[in-house]
Amino acid sequence: MRQRKREKKKFTTEKQTKSSRPTQPLNNHYSIKVTLFDRTMATSQTTFSDENIARLKKMTDVAKTNPQQYSRTLTDLLAIVITQPNEVEQHKWIVGFLYDTFINNDSIDIRDKNQYAIESLDALTALTNIRDITTFRKVIDISCIVFRLVFQYVAQNNNAVQIWSKLIELKNKLVNKYVTTFPLDPSDNLEYDQVRNIPTKLELLKFLMVVIDTTTRTDVIGAPIRNVSNQFCLNNVSPSHSVIKYKQMENEAQQIFQGLVLKVFDSDIINPPLITATINHCVVIMKKKPQLVKMLLTKINKYDTMEKLRSNYQSVEQFKLARKYVDRNIRIFIQHCLKQKLVPTEFQNPLNIQANALTDRGADIRKKNIFAIDDPSIKKKKFEGFYYTSKRLKEPTYSNLYTLNALDDQINKYDVSDIRPNLLIPLITNALQRASVTRLSKGLEIISDRFKYAIENPVQIGTDEPAAKRRKTDRPQQSQSQSQSQSQPSQQQRSKQEPSIVKTEPRVKQEPNEDDDDIDNEDELKYGGEVGDDFFNPDEIFVLPPPTDVAFSERKSNLKVIINNFLSLANKSIGNKEDLEVPELSAEERHNLKFALPHIAMKAWKKGSWILLLTRLASRGMRIRHYDNPNGTNSPDEINKQEMADMIREEIMKYCSASIHSRIDIIIEWLNEEWYSERVFQQSELLKQGKNIDKETIVTPIYDKWCAKVFDAIINYIEPSGIKLFIRLVSDLPDLNDNVIGKIKSLCFDPVKSNIGFMALQFLIMYRPPVKDSCIRVLRELAESDQEDTKAEASKRLAKLEKK
Repeated sequence: MRQRKREKKKFTTEKQTKSSRPTQPLNNHYSIKVTLFDRTMATSQTTFSDENIARLKKMTDVAKTNPQQYSRTLTDLLAIVITQPNEVEQHKWIVGFLYDTFINNDSIDIRDKNQYAIESLDALTALTNIRDITTFRKVIDISCIVFRLVFQYVAQNNNAVQIWSKLIELKNKLVNKYVTTFPLDPSDNLEYDQVRNIPTKLELLKFLMVVIDTTTRTDVIGAPIRNVSNQFCLNNVSPSHSVIKYKQMENEAQQIFQGLVLKVFDSDIINPPLITATINHCVVIMKKKPQLVKMLLTKINKYDTMEKLRSNYQSVEQFKLARKYVDRNIRIFIQHCLKQKLVPTEFQNPLNIQANALTDRGADIRKKNIFAIDDPSIKKKKFEGFYYTSKRLKEPTYSNLYTLNALDDQINKYDVSDIRPNLLIPLITNALQRASVTRLSKGLEIISDRFKYAIENPVQIGTDEPAAKRRKTDRPQQSQSQSQSQSQPSQQQRSKQEPSIVKTEPRVKQEPNEDDDDIDNEDELKYGGEVGDDFFNPDEIFVLPPPTDVAFSERKSNLKVIINNFLSLANKSIGNKEDLEVPELSAEERHNLKFALPHIAMKAWKKGSWILLLTRLASRGMRIRHYDNPNGTNSPDEINKQEMADMIREEIMKYCSASIHSRIDIIIEWLNEEWYSERVFQQSELLKQGKNIDKETIVTPIYDKWCAKVFDAIINYIEPSGIKLFIRLVSDLPDLNDNVIGKIKSLCFDPVKSNIGFMALQFLIMYRPPVKDSCIRVLRELAESDQEDTKAEASKRLAKLEKK
């Protein structure tokens, strides 16, 4: 490294010697040129952006006066969003045009608006990432209109698979942002994130309610609502629609409603704008969606503002007003629902009691001056953020680097170095285990930024002036002996103070070298401060060595331990941490896979959760491109991954075969998961290749193989009385190929179990049209068999089918 610096310095010196121009004027001239260039570039970029917006405005003005040009103009604007993702100013202007198109322009024909909505899906999905609050709120309003229009179009066009996928992507993008602070960055405090950027939250809430209203069944109670009751919803979708599934839509909407919309009632602080908006939206829910009423009224009945805490971002007066007006809104909501007879019978008495209590509480508050009285029931929420969040290091000390609580806190004066290591290490590890991952990450981010600031702006203890600047102005030129004599007292003085961030080791005395001094001077100009052999160079970053590769046999044995542990817990249901006593592992045991792998980290779970994890691990976690390697192109890693995934599937099948009657639900859920994940993966691969998934044949070799194995096992173990179980299996599986139908055929030849086979074939013919032809072909083959009783039964059933 020193040799490279010497060569670099020598080259620089020769170059400056050969130059005929003075050094300083050249540098000044160059800096002037760079400054002028930067200003010119900035001005030209601003001018270019203004010119583009002016051009867009001219295009839209022409389109508004010429309706035939409107569609082409809209297509060009949407293309700009996709092809120029960094043109934020143009995107803002385009969003304004889309807002006028879908919301403020009633002259556009509804058929044209449907087409515009379909064309704008890709652009809207991209615009959901825009960081401007005003523009993002407009994007949400546009999406509310577009979602209804496109949902109706897909419902009326059975094969619009790609359009449906784009609509679902747009929906998921916005739904997922409801629990974030987007377009703002998250802070270090979850409580603060709950109470800021409320206008955006209200817009996202409106979109959630549009999704819920559109994708659920509507049963209006009482008189219809004008301009609301006739909106397009799941009622207008055909039950046999190939893309929009009734049960799936209802389940997703209920999850959004319960997990996101009603979450505001579970908060331990009061958020008046969000609660008020949620209650207003829920009036429509009470009128149109009786399937959601129970979960809504349960939350309303349990909600009590007297049990809520005052936020750290609320004054006492604001909290008192929040209580008062939220209570009044809930009382009005309950009274309205009771008056309109929208409340189910089981909730009428509890809600009457709650409404009366809120009425009495409101009357008592009106008699008093709530700002003057002292309310002892008000309790403040514990602050969970950081008091000292500055990312600039004020003093180059470890104390200032790592302090996140208040600077005047007395705990900062406590010296932890007095604690013995055997006591300090468990304290630290326990604290890290109990800390929130999000909060810990945020704290480390603040400390990291402080350290970067300390490296880029080195200062001496107790000063705010950079060392390089101070040394240049007032550092006297002294002899080597003077500098050595003065350096020792300063080091002794520093040792009595707090340790500095950069720790120096004792230096070995070496002979002075003129070239080394030149190198040190060069480093001092770059980094600031005095530079020696023990100087820490931030450019040289230590990188951990890569982890050692684990042998495949060892991975298989570890996976076997995990599978056995999961299956042993499969039938247990632990609701509380107290229900399960799990001994804590020692420090040595945590690093030993023999003890760590069987250890239970989850303290509570539902029955069947472990089997679900296993099925997902096999079907999604170990996904490969080509199952069973038909072309011989799989890599060794993919072959090993398939073998481990099949290990899981084999164990699941053994587990279910041990008690087929009680575990048929697991079999059906597992095979449905295999089929679904495989089809989604294959569709994704086809889309990446630019192919039309509607015209391609999607094969499911994993599902086909293990479905056949399951049928083999069940046919061997099933008893003659298990006809209902077998019918349920063939009815709930997503796909039955000719191989599986052939296995049902083998049942018909069994004198004891033939009734199961024939009943299954008859059921499939009646209720599963895709396999009807295959089943009829099997019956004809059976009618031509040599076994008389089988031949007679098959002929009799064929005759009944021909009569129909």
